[in-house]
Amino acid sequence: MGGPAPELEALFQQLNSQFFDSALTPVPVVWNARLTSRLGRYLPVEGRIEISPHLHREHGWGHVRDTVLHEMVHHRLNGSATRPHGPEFKAEAKRVGLASIHGPALQQGYRWLYVCPACHRQYPRRRRGVWSCGRCSRTYDPRFKLRLVRRLG
Repeated sequence: MGGPAPELEALFQQLNSQFFDSALTPVPVVWNARLTSRLGRYLPVEGRIEISPHLHREHGWGHVRDTVLHEMVHHRLNGSATRPHGPEFKAEAKRVGLASIHGPALQQGYRWLYVCPACHRQYPRRRRGVWSCGRCSRTYDPRFKLRLVRRLG
């Protein structure tokens, strides 16, 4: 875990004021270089938001902002939703203007790129395997079996 990140803390304060009327309890927002497959995470027990510096390097500050806001929605709901990205989360994310609950994929460590034959969503993977598209079906469905497109690295 990284140390204090004044730029992230300032962003938290700005977004808290803009979208939550400063009602969220301030929590530390830090960089965590060990986050290589996720953009960020809210840790309710520790009371901390961690953001991947790889996100900033690969996609810029705009995606960092959206990821901090996404994690702030988790903080606002404080784990009360039965599903982390369920209807309650989606409603709150929409209220604060998040266009999607999923950000860009981090390419670090991914070796394979798969694509859904139906919706064409891309799925970078670290290992080869058999999966189906999570957007087209919540459970494995051979109609939406991901197709290996190419090797990334």
